[in-house]
Amino acid sequence: MQTPNLICPDNVLAKISQLKPDNKFKLLMVNGFTQRMFNKVGNEFLEVITKYLNENRNDSVKPLPQNIQETFELLNKKFSLKEIADIRKLDEAVISMQIETILSYFPETNINSIIDEKDLATIEKEVKVGYENLRELKKRFDDKFSVPLLRIAIAKIKAKSAKNHQ
Repeated sequence: MQTPNLICPDNVLAKISQLKPDNKFKLLMVNGFTQRMFNKVGNEFLEVITKYLNENRNDSVKPLPQNIQETFELLNKKFSLKEIADIRKLDEAVISMQIETILSYFPETNINSIIDEKDLATIEKEVKVGYENLRELKKRFDDKFSVPLLRIAIAKIKAKSAKNHQ
């Protein structure tokens, strides 16, 4: 007797269909999906998602390594690099390498919570000129950007470039 939007809003459904969480923890990590929603429809969602994933499994595509999955989920929840590092109790350099891996799997991943579009465009200009060495780039920007941040920016630039050349 409830409206569909009250059970699970469309924007949350869209996020679930994009992320395809395959367990309770991952489903509850979807921004906007609550324990109340899980109690009402969570198990049914997981059944449908699992069935879909099994039917559409592509053995040539490897799943994201488990140790990087949590970083991916936090990135999708729009946490900053520092926040992800603090939550995961890992160094920003390690998190930046994990995000680099995430971008190689999912080039369309939004990283605006890590670096804004304007800064990314500024870094991209230098990369296009031929500067890709992280320490050299850091110096070119007078230490405005950290090495981990530059690593993420370069990974995003390369992912975007590879996608455009497909």
